[in-house]
Amino acid sequence: YNIGASHVIQDKEKLELVKLNQLAAHRAKGSLALSSASQFLQTALALLEQINDYDQDLHFALSYETALCNMMQGNISEAAKQFVALIPKCKSDAQQAEICNMLVETSAAAMEYSDAVKWGLRGLKLLGFDIPPDPTEEEVKKAYKSVWSNIGNRTIESLVDLPLMTDPNRLQIAKILQSMYTPLISVNSKLLVLCQCMICLLYTSD
Repeated sequence: YNIGASHVIQDKEKLELVKLNQLAAHRAKGSLALSSASQFLQTALALLEQINDYDQDLHFALSYETALCNMMQGNISEAAKQFVALIPKCKSDAQQAEICNMLVETSAAAMEYSDAVKWGLRGLKLLGFDIPPDPTEEEVKKAYKSVWSNIGNRTIESLVDLPLMTDPNRLQIAKILQSMYTPLISVNSKLLVLCQCMICLLYTSD
């Protein structure tokens, strides 16, 4: 259906072709045919940008998927540039925090661990979870004590029966904290411990 794309004139028809390419990209990605998925996404973006007053949310989604495909193919530098370009297009702090999390992962993949930590802290701050970049020993000890205070009289084994965390904000915070684990091993051991304590507090707090 892309062979005759150059002959499609009407915006409505172009949009239909955009969505067909988006669907083809999702199927290709699901089969790990990442190169094909990238080609479908690039075609979809090119067609969408030809439409007057095109859907910005759809453009964002296609751009995000393109960056993700590049990342999965090992094109880390290109993926990072594409994710950075999406930041000013985000419509919410939560959306921007998700991009920050992807930049934690691209930076970690490029072994740029300090940058990964910076992106992670930026994402956490957007979610109202401000962590000091260089915590003191006292701050770490306080967080550690808070973990055990939250656990109280419960056994470690009993924690597996806690209800699954469903709060979207907490889930996103936990996701970023987990992404930061490997970079923090090389960057700041105190911050690493503090972040692990924060994950425990997220899961054991009411």
